[in-house]
Amino acid sequence: MPSDPIPPEPPRAGECLSRYMARVERPLSRAQVLAAFSRYSLDQALETAKVVRIRPGIFVAAQHARDPRCRAAALHMWIPRGLVSAQTALALFEPTWQVPGEDVLVVPHGYRVSVQPNLTVRSTRTWPAHRTVNGVPTVTPSNAVLDAWALTPVRLAADVVYRALWKRIVSAPELATDLASRPRLKRRRELAELLGYFLDGAQSPMEVIAKRDVFVGRSFSEFTWQHTIRARRRTVVADMCHERARLIVEFDGRAFHADEQSWARDRERDVLTASLGYQTLRLTWRDLTKRPEWCRSMVINVVQQRLRG
Repeated sequence: MPSDPIPPEPPRAGECLSRYMARVERPLSRAQVLAAFSRYSLDQALETAKVVRIRPGIFVAAQHARDPRCRAAALHMWIPRGLVSAQTALALFEPTWQVPGEDVLVVPHGYRVSVQPNLTVRSTRTWPAHRTVNGVPTVTPSNAVLDAWALTPVRLAADVVYRALWKRIVSAPELATDLASRPRLKRRRELAELLGYFLDGAQSPMEVIAKRDVFVGRSFSEFTWQHTIRARRRTVVADMCHERARLIVEFDGRAFHADEQSWARDRERDVLTASLGYQTLRLTWRDLTKRPEWCRSMVINVVQQRLRG
């Protein structure tokens, strides 16, 4: 808990506690609150739920309680020796990161932390590399991803890795290096296998999903991955290509890059390859993850029709 009871800035004339905390957009300790407001004001703000206790002795405006910056700052104020990790830390590295309700704090082995709702504490004998973001000590991005992997439900864990790689918060080699130093990480072998696709040259998370989970088996044995095509003095690299059927399959990462320039480039590529007789099928992140059977069926059907005709 910080020893300095002075609030970050003084309240304005006539400003009530709830409006003040909504304006400063950060957590305050009880001492900081009581340095500028009465105990009655704090009790009233809590009773009306305009201010909430986010951690023991730490308060924040209700509308900011789910903000990862406030959550991380509150953890640091409560346990200064801890390091924020997992998806709360990832949201500090990348502001667009969507954070679930659970926070993760790394503390030295033997350091006791009281049980709190929506908090997982990981103790370690080997203090990890760390950095400071917005005044909050955190683990490195790669260790944040590893902790998130271990604590996220199995069906969602791979998506954490895919998003972190796509947003370039961390690289596959960095993850692999830190994974080697954590032999007891939950589902470690599965994560190593997943990273192997990237280390072997996969260009995107969507390519890994397609290669690992969707387009598997004999029906897709004639497809080549990252297939190079020369098109009117340009080189086009197709995600998947069936050369005999002159069919290209591209993976559109709408969930990750939906800017107009990227889409314009994709459409120009389609026109260039069509001039050489190729048909292009574009599949989205949602297609691959929500309806893989449909993706397989459509691709097989188009291959068969083109080979017949």
